[in-house]
Amino acid sequence: VEQLADVMPSSCDDRRFFLFGHSAGAQFAARFVLIHAHRLIATVMSAASTYPFPSEAVPWPYGMAGAPATVDWLAAMTSRISVCVGANDDEPRPGAPGQVGSTRGQRAAAWVDAMREHADAGGVVPRIQLSLAETVDHDERRMSLHGQAILAAWIAEA
Repeated sequence: VEQLADVMPSSCDDRRFFLFGHSAGAQFAARFVLIHAHRLIATVMSAASTYPFPSEAVPWPYGMAGAPATVDWLAAMTSRISVCVGANDDEPRPGAPGQVGSTRGQRAAAWVDAMREHADAGGVVPRIQLSLAETVDHDERRMSLHGQAILAAWIAEA
């Protein structure tokens, strides 16, 4: 991202962008927003299997222990984030450190709640939401359409 920003035309006053990730891409997006919140206008994470929970007892990339010095948990909460999951995406996921719940939906809800609590404790108003895509499972195309609708609404508000 830093290299891309360096080659952007100087006429681009705002080098921030919207980020969307599905499944493993959503896991990347969750970590990216923690490290580069200043680069993002908004982030949509679709159907991640794991999340980086704000817990010192859990090792990075699943928690705060040993996280890179550039991680800023509270700055991430000032960025607009939608965590999306299909309402029918209920297949049990493999165990992973610090993850609460066994399905993508359970883990998404637990992460949103944990991030809100962490933001509140740090005196930051969280801008994170959970969004369920009704009648959708882990289908990338349908989840992408769900994420596009969220991004389109945010762009229209701007």
